[in-house]
Amino acid sequence: MIMQTIAAKIFTSLWRVLLAFGLLIVPKPALCHLMPENTGTVHVVGNSAFVVVSIPVSAFRGITTEADGALTAADLRLSNQTMQGQFDAHFQIRDASLGGQPVLTWILMPRGAQDAQLGSASTSYVVVMHRVNFSGEPRHLYLYTDFFAANRRDKMLTLKVSRGKEVQMLALTPGATHFKLLPGKLDLLATFIATGIDHILTGPDHLLFLLTILIGAAGWRYWLGAVSAFTVAHSVTLTLSALGYVHIPSRVIEPGIAASIVFMALDNLFRPNARRLNRIGLIFLCGLLHGLGFASSIADMGLDTTHRILSLLGFNTGIEIGQFLFLGSLAGLFFVIQRLIPPVGSTKLAPRLASAAACVLGLAMFIQRV
Repeated sequence: MIMQTIAAKIFTSLWRVLLAFGLLIVPKPALCHLMPENTGTVHVVGNSAFVVVSIPVSAFRGITTEADGALTAADLRLSNQTMQGQFDAHFQIRDASLGGQPVLTWILMPRGAQDAQLGSASTSYVVVMHRVNFSGEPRHLYLYTDFFAANRRDKMLTLKVSRGKEVQMLALTPGATHFKLLPGKLDLLATFIATGIDHILTGPDHLLFLLTILIGAAGWRYWLGAVSAFTVAHSVTLTLSALGYVHIPSRVIEPGIAASIVFMALDNLFRPNARRLNRIGLIFLCGLLHGLGFASSIADMGLDTTHRILSLLGFNTGIEIGQFLFLGSLAGLFFVIQRLIPPVGSTKLAPRLASAAACVLGLAMFIQRV
């Protein structure tokens, strides 16, 4: 056991020396820009995963003395071990059954290397070289990370993962803390279906909108037409936005979704006898806006860009399943209430009260989001 430990330390030291020698013989212009900010690669080879990733300095805590938050070469030399510890703690690659043991973390200046010895170089990000060993060949890899920049515009990290001919592109954001690496297609589909179900059932704005359109009129034909219009509309804009054909900032979309709740609730109150076809047309227009909100959410969760269509299919399917679970529960509740509670006064009173409540809640959401 002691001999194995000594051998491992010797191997790690030798690996560092060889890597350092390789960097020294690289021409200086190439060293200045090792890779773009907020990008990275993970290569899985045999029993190891090799990581090269650029991390904004603002993701680290307590390691810079510069007023603008940049990192000098002197700061890097003094804080290297602290930064290594932070990276190891917040950027972990594990296998579900084999675990994972980091054996190397090395942090470099990506630019200004010519002045590194003088301590005058500074950078807004660093390049981290990292290696993780497993006791066997990993087959169920997960990345656990909450290591993102403090600056909002630097939140997304683009990561390329490869093993032989398998390639996966991930757009990582703080919306999720763990990501499955190199999943099979069925696993990926199941993951995004579950994500879609969770998103719709935990989204009060979308559920409130569904409630508002459901109480707008009675009859299964209207309900089927309204839900179908909403489904088609949000599927169209979700797909177009996720594929990059349409982009509207979330600061516009989120208040717009709240406004759609207010709009449909007011329509219920002031046009209770409106033609159903006209109402379904309005629902379709609002559904286009909600689809953009779904697209923003899937981007925040970390999208597998290699299997983008499959990811979208799974997420949208999950949304529809969650939607029908909610509507089914709501219809069951209405049925029970009708059986247990005798009608009091006008049968239109309950929908009007519900629409008024939805209008108030939607208006509160709108003010909060604006």
